[in-house]
Amino acid sequence: MEDNANRKKKLPLLIGLLVLGTGIWFAIWGIPGGSNLSSEELVSLTNRGLASVENIPNKLENDGTESIRIFTSVVREAPDAMLGVRNLAIAGILAVEKQHAKRDEAREKYNLTLELAKKALVSLRGKDPNSGIVDMLEAKLYVTLGDEVAAAKLFRAAYEKNPNDRMALMELFALLRNGQAEDRARVV
Repeated sequence: MEDNANRKKKLPLLIGLLVLGTGIWFAIWGIPGGSNLSSEELVSLTNRGLASVENIPNKLENDGTESIRIFTSVVREAPDAMLGVRNLAIAGILAVEKQHAKRDEAREKYNLTLELAKKALVSLRGKDPNSGIVDMLEAKLYVTLGDEVAAAKLFRAAYEKNPNDRMALMELFALLRNGQAEDRARVV
């Protein structure tokens, strides 16, 4: 009986020591793959990026390049943080959408933005291939580029990966209802 009582007392002590040791290790060596920035600086950078992304559609002078720059820094500092990777892809897509109408006036900048958006999507697909989010985002990019067939396929793929999220179906319906692709006749 005493052995069981001693074990019950030693288990919390052992767990506490392991947690303390792990905490000390992280304090000394940092988080593996971690950032050179403090957690407060990283959160601040991420918040600036989110504010910038939210304002891409709303502000005339915000063409998305600042958002891409900020989230590129976030991804560089915390490559395993999905928030940075996902928002870099979102920023790229919104920037392409914003710059698309005036792409002939600034072709080089537009092409660079498009290339960065595509690279961000590839990176996101590598980290989160099964959620359907990357398919939705890539479909949005193809809508902007005018490739309705590719967009429709990706909206369908997003729905198949996550049938509980009806957003992909709503986006697909809007695309087919408003678009000019071959599939439009089956919806209208």
